[in-house]
Amino acid sequence: MNRDDIIRMARETGFVNLSDQYWDCTTECIERFAALVAAAERDRIADETKYEKWVGLDLEEIDEAIAGNITITDPNLRDGVYGAIVDLELLLKEKNTHET
Repeated sequence: MNRDDIIRMARETGFVNLSDQYWDCTTECIERFAALVAAAERDRIADETKYEKWVGLDLEEIDEAIAGNITITDPNLRDGVYGAIVDLELLLKEKNTHET
């Protein structure tokens, strides 16, 4: 949020510019201004953090990753690799979604 944004929000909420340095407003104007600034800040934070949410792999994507990278002819070994990847995926998801 820059100076122009603050001035625009002040005007939108009823502040009256008396001079370069002085503004006139009511208590209601201040409350509306505070709410508008808080909403703008929440939106900014939401935009910045929306890409930080964990997006995990589903089981089909794990199968595709295994098939695309390694050839496993032994079914027991394949199940072991698959299980390890699923476990790692769950651990990563838990770690990345756990609130501290």
